[in-house]
Amino acid sequence: MLMFIWAAERFKLNLVSFECHTEGTKLIALDRTETFTRLRFRPVIRVQCGRGEKDAVEARVRRALVILG
Repeated sequence: MLMFIWAAERFKLNLVSFECHTEGTKLIALDRTETFTRLRFRPVIRVQCGRGEKDAVEARVRRALVILG
């Protein structure tokens, strides 16, 4: 999440809000150590753009998301 916020600033996005809901499963070993085996991130990103900027802003959002890998 912090990486996206950094990328939004770098790509000069007017970030209105960023929420990320996460689901996951973890493996609990006999020695009580826990390891996540699967994580699913569901980000909700809201950015503001002016008239006629939609395509350019969307392209910058997609580039910012690439940073998250």
